[in-house]
This record gives sequence, structure tokens and C-alpha cells, in this order.
Amino acid sequence: MSLKVRAVLVVIIGLVLGLSLSIGGGLIGNGKAPSKEEMAWEQARLFAEVLERVKRDYVEPIDDAELMESAIRGMVSDLDPHSQYLDAGEYRDIRISTTGSYTGIGIEVDQ
Repeated sequence: MSLKVRAVLVVIIGLVLGLSLSIGGGLIGNGKAPSKEEMAWEQARLFAEVLERVKRDYVEPIDDAELMESAIRGMVSDLDPHSQYLDAGEYRDIRISTTGSYTGIGIEVDQ
């Protein structure tokens, strides 16, 4: 991952964390627990706001597709050490390399 994309991700994560804490603090302070749907929409709005701010305010122009893919990769890879986002080409390559039977370990890989 390029240094520029890594810097953008750090900015995004910082903004998301900061805004999440402010929103969460406000919701806790008023005593009303938001529904799961309200939280999902609030988080989607937060993500869109951070994305727009990064696109608008980052020091260099950013490719939208690269920014989104980096955000997705970061989200999935942060789940656990074994999760990884694969684009179409990477998925095709891994399917080719893992198709078939493997003797000795008792597994078969197919879709």
C-alpha cells in the first residue's frame, strides 16, 4: 500500500473515531438508545462525510476508486488476521491456485 494511501487511511480512521466518540457521547448523554437501523444510517453518513472531507481537503488529488478500495481493504483486514478483501483479479488468481484436491490433509476446495 502506498504511503499516500496509508496516510489517507490514518486520516479517515482518526476522523471516524473522533466523530463516533462525539456522536456516541451525545447519544449517551440524552439517555435515548438509538435503534440498530439509526446507528447503521448514522455510521453510513459518518463514512460519507469522512470520504468527502478527505477527497476535498487532502493535500494531493486522490483517485476515488483507490480510496474506496483502500477503505474496504482496511475494514476487512481489521476483522482478524485471516480476513482479506480480494478484488476480482485477486479472487480469480486465488481460485486458480486453490482449485482441486490436496492429498494428505483431507480437504477439497471448490465453489
